[in-house]
Amino acid sequence: MKCPTSLTFSDSQVRQGKVIGFKSPDHSTRWLQITTQPMVMPGEREVGAVVSTFTDVTERRREEEARQVFTQRLIETQRLESLGLLAGRIAADFGDLLTGVGGYIELAQNRGERDPELCNLLKQARSGVQRVSQLTEQLQAYAGKPLFVLKNLRIAEIVDEVIRLLRSTLSKRCVIEVEAAPNLPPLSGDAVQIRQLMLNLLLNAVEALAGREGRITARARAEECGREAFEHCVAGSTAVPGPYIVLEVADNGPGMDSLLQAQIFEPYFTTKEPGRGLGLAAALGIVRGHRGAISVSSVPGSGSLFRVYLPVQAAPEASMPAAPAAAIRRILIVDDNATLRTVVSQMVRNLGYEVESAGTRQEAVRLLESPDRHVDLTLLDVVMPGGSLEESLRAIAQAHPRAKVLLMSGYHDQPLTVQTDGLCMAGFLRKPFDICQLAEAVHLAMNKAEAEPR
Repeated sequence: MKCPTSLTFSDSQVRQGKVIGFKSPDHSTRWLQITTQPMVMPGEREVGAVVSTFTDVTERRREEEARQVFTQRLIETQRLESLGLLAGRIAADFGDLLTGVGGYIELAQNRGERDPELCNLLKQARSGVQRVSQLTEQLQAYAGKPLFVLKNLRIAEIVDEVIRLLRSTLSKRCVIEVEAAPNLPPLSGDAVQIRQLMLNLLLNAVEALAGREGRITARARAEECGREAFEHCVAGSTAVPGPYIVLEVADNGPGMDSLLQAQIFEPYFTTKEPGRGLGLAAALGIVRGHRGAISVSSVPGSGSLFRVYLPVQAAPEASMPAAPAAAIRRILIVDDNATLRTVVSQMVRNLGYEVESAGTRQEAVRLLESPDRHVDLTLLDVVMPGGSLEESLRAIAQAHPRAKVLLMSGYHDQPLTVQTDGLCMAGFLRKPFDICQLAEAVHLAMNKAEAEPR
């Protein structure tokens, strides 16, 4: 780079705003802005001198760089949230469709028992529905909208359980070590989802080694985290300062460059064969659903480190039922999807119950208020048009103060706890579901005591 002062001497041009960087004695980078002004002496035509002004703009430069990093991170977060919203909506629609398709297949199986060839075809169709259901669950996890059953978990036990399961499938060339701090506080979370999170991170580390000899380390510790802990995290916008369980999965594989790190949480992005790529996307969704954060640090040739922050918060303990409820005779199905109402109604009839159905909240309230239609259990879709879940539950409670409600959904904005104060909840049923899962959920709701005051 030519010196601005020399250039001004040669062409007599004023130069403003040229910024140069240099290493200071403490090895940090400093930035100077140079302005040059030619000086022509009286009676002379040539430039006799140049006035150079040097302004230290290091702090301004750092602020601009930090602002650019923040803007880029905000754009990335918004993009991932948009993908998550899209994935959640797709999963919700698939949940309704699969419940309908799977229900009709089961009903057909019950009627075609005498035709072995038909039964085999229906069995294959049902197997396909189950595989799509598993894909739907992964989409729900990526969206951060799976239905959670929050319980107090011992994270060290979950880590040990997942690693015991994984070790039995690994070659001896891959060594897994566990470093769990003693006396970790309980974590409020969904056990199934946290297991899936650990399994996905560990499998990603195993695949990074690609059969080569290597080492994977899983760590768990408690940490008091400030906002600075989440600065370089994905999905860290909802994380707040406080106590956290920090999970780490490190490997000494080939590592990743910055371009690859920016893409790894996208659904279906993979460096392996096509058709994969939901593992880390689902892990991100699970973390997001637990109001946590996740980060990755990696350098090509030096392995990778994934760090997960999960907030420590005690889950409410569900009250024990005092006595079993009376046998349910009539079930009200409330869902705005007509196909799903039809097939679930038939499934419920096959279980031996009388059925009423409603496509709107208002229609459900009218049926509950009817003196000649006693309803023992209401099977309610979580996402109904015309109001929130809480509004629907309060309307049902006002129409029938002793009503029990079994929620069903494949998509929800907040985790559903086992107990909700002031609302008549008897559990929930995750879409898509089959007739066996429906029968089990209805049985549990049927035996749930009227423990909550109305």
